[in-house]
Amino acid sequence: MDKAEEPEFRLGKDSFRIGEWTVHPTLHQVSRDGRVVRLEPKVSLLLLTLAKAGGNAVSRDDLHRRVWHDTFVTDKALTSGVAKLRRALDDSASAPRYIGTVAKGGYRLLAPVTPDTGERHRPDDVTRRRSRRPVLGGMTLATVLLAVILLAAGAIRGPGGEDQVPSPTTTSITTQDGFELHPSISPGGETIAYSRADDSGNWDLYLSRPGSDRELRLTEDPARDVRPVWSPDGARIAFLRFTDDTCRLMTMPALGGEPTQITWCAEFVPARVFWGPKLDWSSDGRFIAWPWRDTADAPVAIRAVDLATGLSHPLTRPPAWHSDGQPAYSPDGRWLAFSRRRGRSPGDLWIVPLDKTGQPAGPEQQVSFERRVMMGHAWLPDSREVLLASNRDGTFNLWAFPLQGGTPRWIPAPGANLKEPTLSTDGRHIAYENWNYDENIWRLDLASLIPELLTDHRTDPGAQAAGRRDTAAIVRSAASQSTSTAPQIVATGAQRLIASSLWDSGPTYSPDGSTVAFVSNRSGSYEIWITDAQGGAPRRLSNLNAGVIGPITWRPDGSALVFEARPEGLAHLYEVAVSGGTVRQITFGPHDDVLPQMAPDDETLWFASNRSGEWQIWRMTAGEASQVTRDGGYAARLTADGEGLVFTRPGKDGLWEMPLRGGDPRLALPALAERDFGNWTLHGRHVVFVRRDVASGQTRLALHDLATGSSRDVFVPANTVMASRRGLSISPDGRWLLFTALDDATSDLLLVRDLRLR
Repeated sequence: MDKAEEPEFRLGKDSFRIGEWTVHPTLHQVSRDGRVVRLEPKVSLLLLTLAKAGGNAVSRDDLHRRVWHDTFVTDKALTSGVAKLRRALDDSASAPRYIGTVAKGGYRLLAPVTPDTGERHRPDDVTRRRSRRPVLGGMTLATVLLAVILLAAGAIRGPGGEDQVPSPTTTSITTQDGFELHPSISPGGETIAYSRADDSGNWDLYLSRPGSDRELRLTEDPARDVRPVWSPDGARIAFLRFTDDTCRLMTMPALGGEPTQITWCAEFVPARVFWGPKLDWSSDGRFIAWPWRDTADAPVAIRAVDLATGLSHPLTRPPAWHSDGQPAYSPDGRWLAFSRRRGRSPGDLWIVPLDKTGQPAGPEQQVSFERRVMMGHAWLPDSREVLLASNRDGTFNLWAFPLQGGTPRWIPAPGANLKEPTLSTDGRHIAYENWNYDENIWRLDLASLIPELLTDHRTDPGAQAAGRRDTAAIVRSAASQSTSTAPQIVATGAQRLIASSLWDSGPTYSPDGSTVAFVSNRSGSYEIWITDAQGGAPRRLSNLNAGVIGPITWRPDGSALVFEARPEGLAHLYEVAVSGGTVRQITFGPHDDVLPQMAPDDETLWFASNRSGEWQIWRMTAGEASQVTRDGGYAARLTADGEGLVFTRPGKDGLWEMPLRGGDPRLALPALAERDFGNWTLHGRHVVFVRRDVASGQTRLALHDLATGSSRDVFVPANTVMASRRGLSISPDGRWLLFTALDDATSDLLLVRDLRLR
C-alpha cells in the first residue's frame, strides 16, 4: 500500500481513535464511555489492517494475506472476523457506521482514524502501562502493526526475551472425502489415532503419522469402532465398539492386535458415531472413565472402571434432568473435567477433585457459565487450564478456561470450526477436527406431489388467520432495500431458497405465506431472521447472542414472532415484532420452556415445559399457564379443527393425538423417530414428516393421513435433512414445503506443532 495512504499521525500513548471508539492495539481492546471490549488477536489485527488503509478498500485477498498469513483458513474466517468486529463496535451490516462492505472488493473503514488525545477513553490497565513502556509513545501505526504481525508469526518473543520461538506449523492428517473423527494424539505427539468409515460405510480405527500419505488400519470388525484414546505409556488404545443394540469398551495394542473387552459401556446412553459417549484414560493408566446410567430415566453420570479388577465406581453425581459427559483426567491426576447439561440444552464445563485411589475427593465445581455447545476438551500440561472447543463466539473455536476463574483465552488455531482437541503430553502439539458445513433451507412444490393439500388449506387454522393482517406490508415498511436472489433449481425438483455459507435452519411461513422466518448464524451468532417468500431481502430481527435460539412461531396476525432462546442458560420464550424493536421475554422461572406454538385465536400459546419435574405440554392464556398432558409431551401442534392436540413424547418414537375436551391420547404415527421430534408439521388432516430409511441411509419426506392412518413416501431430498427441533413448514395454501438440508459437511484432522497456548 502507498505510504501516502497511511494516516498522518503517531500512535500516542498506545492508542488511537476510530469514530467514538478508542483502540488499544497492544491490549487487543476497544473502549467507549468506560466500556471495554476485548478482541481476539486476529480480530484486533483485522481492525488495524483496515485502519492502516485510511478509509480505502482492502480486498479479501489482502486481508487474508495480512491477517491470516501464518495459518491456512477458509473464507469463512474473514466473514466471521468481520462479524465479530462489527459486534464489538456495535455496528450493523445493514446500516454500517464503522465497517463497510465493498461489493466484490472486500471491506473498508467508514469512520475517521484520528489520534487519541484524551485519558477518559483509556482503560485503567493502559494508563498503568504507560510509564513502563515509554518507547511505545512514539511508535507509528505501521510499526505497531509490524510488531503484532511478527509476534503472531513467532519471529520475536516479545518484551523480556531474546530467544526465538519456533513458528507453528500446520499439517493435514487426513484429506479424504467424508468424515474423519475423534483424533487422539500419542503421548509423544508422533502418531494420531482416529475413526473413519471405509468405502462400505463401516467405521474403524486408523493410525497416521503427520506428513505421511499412508495410514494403518487397526480394526476391521463389522461393528462400529470409534473414540480411540491412547494409554499414558503409549502402549495400548482404548475405544468403543458398538452395534445397533450393544456397546462395549475395548482395549488393544497400539500397533495392532486382538482387542479385549473391558466392560459394557453405555447402558441407556445412545452409542452413536458422531454424538455418542466419550472416554478417557487416567494419567496413571489405572482407570478408564465413560458416561453411564442405570435406567432410562436416571441422570447420565461419569463412571470409572479399574482395569486391574474390572470393578467400576461413580465419579460424578448429576442432579435429575442432567447429563454428564466428555470425561477428561488432568495430567497430574488430581481432577476430572467433564461437561454437564440440563435436558437438551447446551452445557458447561465442570471439574471434580480426585484422591490417590481415583475416587471423588470433594464437591463438583463449575468452571464455565456460558451454556454454549461444547465439542470436546483437553487439559493443558500444567493442569491449571482446560482447552475447550466451544461455539461461544458463533463458530467453534478453541478457548483456554482457567480453573480458578477469569476470562477465557482464545487460542489462534487454524481452521473453520474446530472440535475435539487432543494434546501431546508436553503440550507442544495439538490435533483436532476441522469442520466445514453448510445447512440451507430448501423449497419443494408439494402440491405437485400431493394435490390434496391444496384443498386442506380451507380448514387449516393457519390459513383462516392469514387474512387478518398483511404480513408482507409490515415487512416492506420496515425492511431496507436488498437484492433478491432467484432460488436455484436442481434436478431433484426442490429449490435452494435461503442460503449462506453457514447455518440457515428452522424455517416457518407467516400466516399469509408472504414471509419466512428462520434461524441463522450468518451474522456471527444464532439470531432470528426474516425474508420474503422468494428468499429475498433477508433482515435480522434479534441481536441476543444467546448461543442457541429457535424454534419460531408466528402470531396469527403476522405482527410478531415468538421463539425460544437461552441467553442465561435456561430456555424461555421471547417475542419480537416483525417491524423490529426490543425483544420481550414472555416466560420466567427456574425451568425450561421450549417449542412454542401460537393458537389461531392469538390468545393461547402452547409450549413444552419441565416446570412440573418432567416434560409436559402447557398452554398460556392471559399470562396464566396450565398443564395439558399428564404422561409426557414435547413438540405440539393443534389439529385443523382446533379440537385436538398432536404431539411427541420425550425419549419415545411416535406422534400422539389427544382430544382437548377429554379422552386418552392415541399413538397416531409410530414411524416418527424420537430424534426427529420437531421434524414434522400439520396441514389439514395430513402430517408431513421426516422418515429415515435404515437400509438405504436416505432421508425421506413422507405423508401421513390422520383420518385413515395410512402413510407414504413423497420425496427424497438430494441431501440429508438433519434431526431438528422444527425443520419443516408448509405454506398456508398447501403448495410449498420448506425443509432444512445439510448441503455440505466434511471434517478433516489437523495437527499444529509448536502452537503457543500461552
